[in-house]
Amino acid sequence: MRNIELVTAWEISRKGGTRIFTHEHEYYELVYYCSGDGMSTVEKDGCKIASNVCAVIPPHKQHEEYHLKDSRVFCIGFYCDAPLCVGVYKDVHGELCATVRSIVVEIMNQFANYREMVDLKLQELLLQLLRLQEAPSKPGMKNFEYAVSYIAQNFHEKIILQDVAKQLHLSYDYFQHRFKELMGESPQQFLIRKRLDAAERMLMEENISITEIAQRCGFSNSAQFSAMFKQSRKKTPREVKKKVENLS
Repeated sequence: MRNIELVTAWEISRKGGTRIFTHEHEYYELVYYCSGDGMSTVEKDGCKIASNVCAVIPPHKQHEEYHLKDSRVFCIGFYCDAPLCVGVYKDVHGELCATVRSIVVEIMNQFANYREMVDLKLQELLLQLLRLQEAPSKPGMKNFEYAVSYIAQNFHEKIILQDVAKQLHLSYDYFQHRFKELMGESPQQFLIRKRLDAAERMLMEENISITEIAQRCGFSNSAQFSAMFKQSRKKTPREVKKKVENLS
C-alpha cells in the first residue's frame, strides 16, 4: 500500500459572494463541491464549481475560489507518495463523495478506533483518485481528441464545426452524434460552455467591459453573450460584475 497521511478534514458552507484568495499548501488537497456555483482556479487553469465536482490540488500549487452561490464543500488535506496531478473530476456515481464524507464524519465524531478507520478510508480515497487519473480513454475517443483540443483552445475564434467534422473525414451528423456520445454534450454545447466559462472568469477577475469580454470569448456581440450567459448561469453578466465590484 502507498503511504498516505491525513493532515486535515472538514466540511464547510460557503456563502454566495465568498472569495477564497490565492494560497497554497505543502500537502495535497482534495476539494469536493457537494453543491454550489462559481469558479475554482489552480495556477490560472479554471474550472466551474458545480455539484459533485472534485478538484485535486498537489502541494505548492497556487489556487483560489469564487462562490457565486451558497456552496457546501468537503476538504481533505493529506501527504502521500503517489504522484497525483492537478485534476478536476465529475463524481458521476457519488463514490468519491461517500468516501470523503466518511473521513470527515470519523474525524468529527471520533468513534472507537477512528484513526484506524480513517487510515483505511484514506487508502480507498487514494485508489479512487488513481483510478480516475489513470482511466483509459473511452473507445473511439482518440479519433476525437483533435476536435476536442481544437475547440477548447480556439473557442474565442469563429469555429465552423462542419469544417472540423470534414477534417476528421466524417459526416457532420455522425460527428455530432459521436461527439455527444463520448463527451456527454454536443459540439455546439461544448463550444458555448468553453466560451461561457472563460467569460465568467473574466467577469470575476478582469476589469474590462462586458462588450470586450464578449469579443474576446468569441460571441457575435454583447447582446448574444448576455442572453446565452443568463440562460446558462441564471444571472446576467452585469449582475456578476456588480457583485464582484461590491466585494472589492
